[in-house]
Amino acid sequence: MRIRLIVLVAALGVGHVALLGTLAAPASAQRLSGKLLPRRFYVSLAPGGLGVNGSGPITACAQGFHFASIDEIFNPTQLAYDSSQAFAYTAADMGAGAPHGYLAWVRTGNGSSTLSVAGEGNCSVWASGSGADSGTVVALKEDWAQPPQALTPYVAQTTACNVTQGTWCVED
Repeated sequence: MRIRLIVLVAALGVGHVALLGTLAAPASAQRLSGKLLPRRFYVSLAPGGLGVNGSGPITACAQGFHFASIDEIFNPTQLAYDSSQAFAYTAADMGAGAPHGYLAWVRTGNGSSTLSVAGEGNCSVWASGSGADSGTVVALKEDWAQPPQALTPYVAQTTACNVTQGTWCVED
């Protein structure tokens, strides 16, 4: 989808229309019958349906998607879970929503860290597959009776970077 940007310029009382350029609309700005569709996201189990260790999340998402930051997926009610992706994780009772309870790597928005602190550890900015280093994983809560946490609706923890996990992916 392309959007044309047109600007009306007034010069000496005479209006001129000038085409300044063509801008590409973001991939997430898709429309169906005039209605804006929500941005898509999913948990990738690529490659081979098994997931990746802490050095693999950056390349684990399908074309048109990227490794998601918690900020990009924080409100799943504003997103659409894309179970049509080849290596998307699905659960028996998820319906059209996202699966709950499946921990997957997520970007933290912090500097390089190997600390075992949820929201801080990121496998040296997703370059380490070492069992001595830690990275952050999150899952949508599956136990609705749990008391509220700071990261509602997600639960967060750290995992050793040599552990194979899914990857949260969001549309470009």
